[in-house]
Amino acid sequence: MMLRFRKMMAVLLAAALTLTMLTACGGGGSGASVDAKVKLTNDINSILPEGYPKVKYDKELDEEAEYFHDKYGSMLNNNLKQKCMIKVEIDKKTSDEAKAVADEVKNCMGRTTSKEYDWSIGYYIDPKKDKDNNVIGKDIYVMLAWKEKTKK
Repeated sequence: MMLRFRKMMAVLLAAALTLTMLTACGGGGSGASVDAKVKLTNDINSILPEGYPKVKYDKELDEEAEYFHDKYGSMLNNNLKQKCMIKVEIDKKTSDEAKAVADEVKNCMGRTTSKEYDWSIGYYIDPKKDKDNNVIGKDIYVMLAWKEKTKK
């Protein structure tokens, strides 16, 4: 009786280990790393014209950008409460990805009195693929958030 139990447990354990090997690694979200997003944020800050506030990368906004992309994809470029969601399409014709994003960020900042706020930014990056599954571009969903600066 004990020998059967051991054999059955060994089979179940082997099955469980096999199933865990077949699952994806998780993480979800966009394919870009945090380092790549921080670099994109730094590039955007260097491109924004004089007088515009600098944006600070916020990983939590990545999750919000992904959520709004999934839930409200057709209603992008709308202002949310103290947030702005922007879609920037990047393709082979786009020579400077950071400049394309910075232009849209600047437009969003222009809708508010930007100097009175601290700005945070997050991204959801969705690769565009052709029928052969080759990456031909990407859509960058940018989530901007602002809060009033604290007076000293």
